[in-house]
Amino acid sequence: MMIFYIRIKKTKGLYEAVVKNGGTSFEIIIEGSPNPKSDEAMGFSDTYDFSLQESYPDHNATIGHFSFNPTERQLYEYDIANDKSNPIYFDRNLLLKFNEMCK
Repeated sequence: MMIFYIRIKKTKGLYEAVVKNGGTSFEIIIEGSPNPKSDEAMGFSDTYDFSLQESYPDHNATIGHFSFNPTERQLYEYDIANDKSNPIYFDRNLLLKFNEMCK
């Protein structure tokens, strides 16, 4: 699954920050996928849609929503305030792993 190989800048040091703030970890929630059963996604989507969340004993806090478009081979971050998805940088070498996984 591409999502688990994507390194988003927002995760650097996130675990330590969450724990320092009383949390337990962070997690990626798969919201949509072209292969919802095998990816354990909530539903079907033409793109891989996921959210990054901080985990606390009594709640989860969503940090952001992201989408990987396999046709465009581009990662996007959803801008809630402007209701649009913006392309973001990611390690393009990870696309080689994505290709291997899709064989």
